[in-house]
Amino acid sequence: MMLKKGVNPLGMRPEIMIAAIVANEVYALQGHNLVITSITDGKHGDDSYHYKGLAIDLRTHYFSNQDEIIQVASAIASRLGFCYDVVIESDHIHVEFDERKAQS
Repeated sequence: MMLKKGVNPLGMRPEIMIAAIVANEVYALQGHNLVITSITDGKHGDDSYHYKGLAIDLRTHYFSNQDEIIQVASAIASRLGFCYDVVIESDHIHVEFDERKAQS
């Protein structure tokens, strides 16, 4: 697991660290190193979980096709369970711990 240059893990909550560990395992099974491209940094929506330390973005440009990205995202989501959202964006996979789901 690596952090993209400039990405600081300060403020990363334990709930999302679990997601990073799971994602790292899934990426390794696909033969890739996990690179986290955003945690609390960057520009996100006003209510983004990134600013709470509850979201990470994962690099995807080295996957060979969209089907492989879908497979990886699905594997991450199934391992993490219902409190996490895993969303395929145009250039990354977004993973967040949804506090609302955890409280229900």
